[in-house]
Amino acid sequence: MKKILYYIILFTVFSARVFSQNYNIKHYTVQDGLLHSFVNDIIQDKRGSIWMATGGGLCKFNSVEFTNYTKKDGLNNYRLLSLAEDDFNNIWIGSLLGINVFDGDSIYTLKSATKRVLALKKSLDGQMWVASNEGVEKMQFNNGKFITTKLPYDFGVIDFENIFQDRNLNSFLVQTENNLFIGLNNTVYVYNNKEVKKIKFDKNIKVYSACKLENNDVIFGTNNGIFKYNGYSLELIKNNRLNAFHAFKIEYKNNKIWMIGNWSETEKSALYLVSISLKDEKYFRKISDSNGLIEKATSLLIDYENDIWIGSNGGLSVLKGEEFVNYTIENGLIGNKIWGVYQDNDKNVWVGTINEGLSIITKDSILNFDTISGLPDMYIGAIFQVEKNEFLLGTAKKGICKAEFVSKLNRYKFSQLNIELNIGITRVDCILRDRKKILWVASSKGLYYSNDGKNFKHKPLFQGDSNQVFIQKIFESSEGDLYIGTKQMGLFLLKDNKVENFLNDSKKELGISSICEDIQHNIWVGSQREGVLKIDNGKCNWITEKDGLKSNLIYILQSDKSGNIWIGSNLGLDRLNCIKYNKTNEIDIRHYDTNDGLQELEMNLNGSIEDSYENLWFATNNGILKYDYHYEISNRIPPIINLLNVKLHSNSVDWTKYSDSLTGWNKLPVNPVLPYNDNHITFEFVGISFKTKEIKYTWKLEGFDKKWVPPSYSRQVVYSNLPYGEYIFKLKSSNNDDVWNKEPLEFRFEILPPFWAEWWFISISILFLGMLIYFSIRLRMNSLIKHQKELENQISQRTEKISLQKEELESQIDIVNNQKRQIENIHLQLSDSIEYAKRIQDAALPLQGNLQSIVADAFVFFKPRDVVSGDFYWWAQMKPDNVLVAAVVDCTGHGVPGAFMSLLGISFLREIVIKEYITHPAVILRKLRKEIINSLNQKDEFGEQKDGMDMALISVNLDTLEMQFAGANNPLYIIRAKVEDKAKEYREAPLTLTSVLIELKGDKMPIAIYRRMDKFTNNKFQLHKGDQVYLFSDGFIDQFGGKKGKKFLCKQFKQLLLNNANKPMTEQCAVIEKTLNEWIGNNEQVDDITILGLKL
Repeated sequence: MKKILYYIILFTVFSARVFSQNYNIKHYTVQDGLLHSFVNDIIQDKRGSIWMATGGGLCKFNSVEFTNYTKKDGLNNYRLLSLAEDDFNNIWIGSLLGINVFDGDSIYTLKSATKRVLALKKSLDGQMWVASNEGVEKMQFNNGKFITTKLPYDFGVIDFENIFQDRNLNSFLVQTENNLFIGLNNTVYVYNNKEVKKIKFDKNIKVYSACKLENNDVIFGTNNGIFKYNGYSLELIKNNRLNAFHAFKIEYKNNKIWMIGNWSETEKSALYLVSISLKDEKYFRKISDSNGLIEKATSLLIDYENDIWIGSNGGLSVLKGEEFVNYTIENGLIGNKIWGVYQDNDKNVWVGTINEGLSIITKDSILNFDTISGLPDMYIGAIFQVEKNEFLLGTAKKGICKAEFVSKLNRYKFSQLNIELNIGITRVDCILRDRKKILWVASSKGLYYSNDGKNFKHKPLFQGDSNQVFIQKIFESSEGDLYIGTKQMGLFLLKDNKVENFLNDSKKELGISSICEDIQHNIWVGSQREGVLKIDNGKCNWITEKDGLKSNLIYILQSDKSGNIWIGSNLGLDRLNCIKYNKTNEIDIRHYDTNDGLQELEMNLNGSIEDSYENLWFATNNGILKYDYHYEISNRIPPIINLLNVKLHSNSVDWTKYSDSLTGWNKLPVNPVLPYNDNHITFEFVGISFKTKEIKYTWKLEGFDKKWVPPSYSRQVVYSNLPYGEYIFKLKSSNNDDVWNKEPLEFRFEILPPFWAEWWFISISILFLGMLIYFSIRLRMNSLIKHQKELENQISQRTEKISLQKEELESQIDIVNNQKRQIENIHLQLSDSIEYAKRIQDAALPLQGNLQSIVADAFVFFKPRDVVSGDFYWWAQMKPDNVLVAAVVDCTGHGVPGAFMSLLGISFLREIVIKEYITHPAVILRKLRKEIINSLNQKDEFGEQKDGMDMALISVNLDTLEMQFAGANNPLYIIRAKVEDKAKEYREAPLTLTSVLIELKGDKMPIAIYRRMDKFTNNKFQLHKGDQVYLFSDGFIDQFGGKKGKKFLCKQFKQLLLNNANKPMTEQCAVIEKTLNEWIGNNEQVDDITILGLKL
């Protein structure tokens, strides 16, 4: 009783299941376009398309779409049995009622009410062998007619009525270099072009199928395994797995034999796809409807890309490679959402799931564990073997748990470790042991370590780290450095017991998910935001979607021993060739998705390993994926290009109107010649490759395109408005391994020129134009001659008049010359007068050199518009009080009138300042205004000329630096070294980093009679040592120039003074002159310009 109870408990603790694996098999059914579910035979034609003989007719598949043919298209029967292709690309179809031949355009039939065609095979001379219930015959098809030669041999009665109920009644034809092998009624015959002989097998051996090897040996599938025949003797191919195996269909390629069959007479309901290798005894494949097939297999084909096609009673299937296999619940796993993957020392693979428990894949079975088995948490992400029978499990809620195999109980015992880390909810994503035997744990509470495997301590990553860093991955490099990937704080490096925040971008939450090292010892880091990062001697190089990654959301990085990095994301797997990238920086990425054998695209965090057999395992949301590089065959075969149609103006056309001959299959024209208005051409094409859907195309139209167009996935190209000429359309395609056709497909055509571009039309046009020009010239010449005679008469008449007019003109010219000389004398006298006036004005102006002795530094920029100026500058030093009076004055007008006004102004200023000793600026301006009004007799009457002056005048006590200022329409600028002064006059002032400009404004009235005759304002201002004072007329500010021809204006003038205030006065003057010349450019000076600068 106790023993029974023990086994009951043991069964409830864990379950063991014999497991299988899912292969990369793609299915096509009626819902996908297949004509009928029953597929009796499969072939591949020279154009790459797959043809199927079905229970409902003929079906073609070109990797993109299905095309179906039935009795409506000319078939003699719906139920088809066999297929073959001849040397002329015709498809032969055997049916219940005889033979059909399809040439791509029409179906021709050789109908027989009693002939059931069981097998077809092309003969060595290009004809067709036909095996039927009436025997074997050779047929030839030519121009719609059949020629038949029957093989003179009695093969006995063939029980055709039961052929679909009894697989033992299979028939076959195999053509070798010297012989034709015929399988009928479970018997093998060989025909050597002379006679038919039987091949003797043991009495109980039934032969069902056959295929040819490269050396022309033949393999036979029987009811007791497979035999090889070398032309002389039979040899059983020994393989324990094939004992009593019934091989109903058999094919051979690349040292592998693929078979459809079962293991016993009683197992007729179960059919398997089985494969062995003639070179590798360990290789064995067994696939049934439980792990890939959809129904009972009936037919078999290996295509030119080494895919295995299986026809069945449920449709069509294709095995697209053996490198990827999947394990799911259907194959024995406890769940499909996989998180953790690990291989133990006994080479068992541990598989942790997301809320579904734990599985252990052993050599022969799968062990499953859940909470009933004692598992503390159903979320298993990290797995690590610490002792022979002891494992640590990282969970999503319970922290670190222990799995211990108890030999006495012959089962695993699970428990949660009693450590500080496990208090509360704790997630553990990674566990590893470094070369110093220290255990490291990546958790949601930070980094933990243990020296004994029992006591775990927190390792702070920075000052203040109090269990708040979420760590997703830890990795030890070949140099012994520990890389720590966090969810929110980037990447840390633990080296020589010092922690460095190696990679952290405050602007980006990188989400470091995975870390690995390639075979050249470079560190690679995966981010859940930014893609993949390579760390090379401290340098960081990102690889993202822009560089070819399918996604920047990275969950897995796994290196292999071939120099690749496998990158798992939410959109499948990418394989990066690290050796090429490390050497040349060339990014070579191969993407894998469902077409390559992945049942699920989305990978899970850090769920990957490379096992002891160099297989790679990946955790997905639909089972665990295993990759075996031994079975990955690089697809070096480019797609086969088919030109499907050529259209004119987007419509299909009858090409017999444009070409003398058509192609044998698609009935497309050979070297068509098109009229000039049929120059809108569409090419439709397909590249046939069943390995991938991602077929790229490039093309070039010679005679129009200068180079090949960039590759694209488009299967159509349109050329419109082509000019006349000869063209060659060239087309190439590539597969998913970037293998392109060596030679392009070519389609030649010609577009005729329009009649006006033909040589005869051009010749006639040139002749007509020449004649037209000739007659036009003759008419013109005659008209010119007539007109010339009329002109000669007119000229002789007018010559006399001109002679008289000449005498009159000569007398008038003498008068004009006398007047010219008088004007020149007057101009010379005026020029001398103006020049004399300039000398007078210059003499009246103070000497600029005297100013340097009065103040610390000074300059005068004086640039009259004409010879003499309406502007003037003036100063005087009143020595008794050491007062400097200085002014810049702008008189009304310029040139000579302005100069007269300037002399009056200078004269009155001398009178007022020097003789009357007045230094009060407001009084000076008031008295000057009075003198101007009196001297010009101004009465403010309507229409009276408003002559006067605008000016700025200062009076500075050179001892106290107290300045007084009065202005008539003109301001005063003061530049002072920048100070922290809160005075109002500084608040609005323009400034630089070192200086501030203060503006004292004058009164808005001139030195002349005016509608407002108020007193002038006297402004007092305390200067500081080093202050710079600027008096100026409006000529500089009002000057037009620059790129837009606008005025210079006050703002720009202030900035000019500020920018150069730190320079000596002479340099400031030079800068002002240079700036003015550049501003004026090709414009004219509009006014007199005067600027006086003083430094005190």
